[in-house]
Amino acid sequence: MKKKIPLIVLEELEKFVHLRGENFEIVRQDGFLLKAVDKDEESDFFFSIEDYKSENSFKLLIEFKPSNNQTIGSYRSWVEGKSLNVFFKK
Repeated sequence: MKKKIPLIVLEELEKFVHLRGENFEIVRQDGFLLKAVDKDEESDFFFSIEDYKSENSFKLLIEFKPSNNQTIGSYRSWVEGKSLNVFFKK
């Protein structure tokens, strides 16, 4: 699969592939470019990168749950590829 993904996408994702946190871990899962899941086995919280596109700029289709600190629903959207690190802050 790696050779089917543009270099710009691979370079951006490379920073996060081996990332570990106190409450999450990166897992391999078919159908995703990257997926982080909550270490709590009873939790369904996650962050995933499902797809990419190159229009005027490079974008990633992300989905995560919870969507914010006030709701436990999920959120899905296209974001600028270069802004991915914002989601891994805190």
